[in-house]
Amino acid sequence: MAIILLDGAMGTMLQQAGLKPGETSEVMNIRNPKAVLKIHRAYAEAGARMLYTNTLCANALNLRGSGLSVREVIASGIELAHKAGDVKVALDVGPLGAVIAPPEEKPEDGELSFDAAYNLYAEQVALGAENGADYIVVETQYDLLEVGIALAAARDAAKLPVLVTMTFDETGRTFSGATPEDFAAAAEKLGAVALGLNCSLGPDEVFPIFRTLAGLTKLPLIAKPNAGLPNSFGEYDASPEDFAEGMRPFVAAGAKFVGGCCGTTPAFIDALRRALV
Repeated sequence: MAIILLDGAMGTMLQQAGLKPGETSEVMNIRNPKAVLKIHRAYAEAGARMLYTNTLCANALNLRGSGLSVREVIASGIELAHKAGDVKVALDVGPLGAVIAPPEEKPEDGELSFDAAYNLYAEQVALGAENGADYIVVETQYDLLEVGIALAAARDAAKLPVLVTMTFDETGRTFSGATPEDFAAAAEKLGAVALGLNCSLGPDEVFPIFRTLAGLTKLPLIAKPNAGLPNSFGEYDASPEDFAEGMRPFVAAGAKFVGGCCGTTPAFIDALRRALV
């Protein structure tokens, strides 16, 4: 399988394009689609062959009070990504942002029931399939229960190939305590076509975790780390060339889908493309 170059960050790019503080980035699909399309096109021109839609938090829970529907945000998000060029489009599906009660347990205050979480994901992925997504990507996940729900919903409601990535910290675990071993076993059992990691850390910090994952699965691997670690001002100091060099070990270890997460830009994807030639 040839290496597929993914895109980089969307949220930080949209902040530069006028996204208001505290506003969810998905509203830009409707309120400023030209800005979203410009970012998608920049990534496609940099060499990305698969674009993630601007729909990470496009679920009914997150969009509540925005005046926008899940349907219109997802439909627009997919359309904009397809307009960017000759690329594959992955419906981007992120965490719901709420604690999910285990199956058969009544949710406590502030929690979602298992069924409610499933229905939120099922709505997203069904709309993704209906509006022409080529893939579903379940990303930036930290709770193994939520990964299972999202994958089950994708299997039942979309019938599209599903990529899945979790976000790990320097301990080698997710925020909820999941290990690479837990993740690989669950992703394989629930039918993901590829698995890996994204966000949290830069290439150097996250590579040992990726290497562990590579020894646990035969599925194609995904690597989409941040642009290094942020400085005291919350900014990223790594250059595109530094990032691209840091991604070489991932490819050597078997990564088939490579791109960037927070802090990366089209310049990072262009540098990565040139490093992989």
